[in-house]
Amino acid sequence: MEKYAVSANFSSPATKESYALYNYGPAVNTTADYPASGVYSIHSAQKDNFSATFIGIKPSYYNLTLTSGNLHWQLYASPDSAIVNPLALITAQNSKLLQGQSFGTLSLSAFGYLNVPGLGFSDYFNLATDPVLIQNKYVMHWDGYGKTF
Repeated sequence: MEKYAVSANFSSPATKESYALYNYGPAVNTTADYPASGVYSIHSAQKDNFSATFIGIKPSYYNLTLTSGNLHWQLYASPDSAIVNPLALITAQNSKLLQGQSFGTLSLSAFGYLNVPGLGFSDYFNLATDPVLIQNKYVMHWDGYGKTF
């Protein structure tokens, strides 16, 4: 049986939004299920208090990109984590590479989410980080949304 893989990326410079999808299977899915407007709400985007909720969807994870000078830090979180303190998480790393970096202007520069049907946060990251498991379980579909600020 033949199988097909389709990957597509759509972006709008005007709205600074992007949507990507991937499908794999015996038939080519020609429909892109763009996310409806209003499926997420960002309540706070401060460096020490990020808060978002999802309405009508529960993605596998959401991600933030925070920027300060030449530092670009990406944080992945469970959609169940309605409130996150990015500043506390990055400073708790005590990274030698981050010594001397200023977090004073750390601010949200991008937000997004990824949905892999049937995989919640833990399931997705267990799959993505386990070289044995990923050889035995193939992701048939995913879609993701991103917005830059």
